[in-house]
Amino acid sequence: YYYTLLIGGPDVYIATVDVATGKVLAPPGLIPQRFLGSNVGPGWSPDGKRLLYISRRGPVGPAFNIPTIRSMETGRERDLSPKLNFLNQARWSPDGRSILAICYDRTDRRGICRIDAETSEVTLLVENRAGESRLVPKGCPDGKSIIYYYVAESGKLRSIRMHNLETGEEKDVIRGVAWRFDLSWDGRQLAFHAEDPTTKELVLKVAPLAGGEPRELFR
Repeated sequence: YYYTLLIGGPDVYIATVDVATGKVLAPPGLIPQRFLGSNVGPGWSPDGKRLLYISRRGPVGPAFNIPTIRSMETGRERDLSPKLNFLNQARWSPDGRSILAICYDRTDRRGICRIDAETSEVTLLVENRAGESRLVPKGCPDGKSIIYYYVAESGKLRSIRMHNLETGEEKDVIRGVAWRFDLSWDGRQLAFHAEDPTTKELVLKVAPLAGGEPRELFR
């Protein structure tokens, strides 16, 4: 009988870096003090005073992901307790009062939810229909829209899509791209990965969120 034994695991560290020179001013330091080797997905709050990460508790699997908020001023950590069957890819909303995540609720409705950072109250913002997936949700700075990676038709349709929270309208911003993307701080530009169909090289591009021709940064 053969088996694999995993020792250790992912964790959250912070290092101080001079962004102008690339010089490391302070080496990486471990942040969580509980459930070591089981923490992933760190992200700063908009004001930089809190750190959000997912702490994996219990058996391996996303059903045991616990969103945890650490105050960088006091070092106090607080676990949220949203009433969900599944949660992953948690990110701060632009106002810092809530968290966006992909989720399954207690009735197994699936999509993107908003979790109150104080009360853990859950609101399902957009629900997946059969054959759809919405991943890596991010809030637009105006608070009126969210943006996410959209997959449908058994993977044939892949796009970065914007959803208007007031009207429910959805539109594709960029089609046929990889799922890694991010918004600029002012919400005007979108950085994303795409594959060159001819050379198969991975290309980093930037495009205006309102629409326009992407420009290449690096390949």
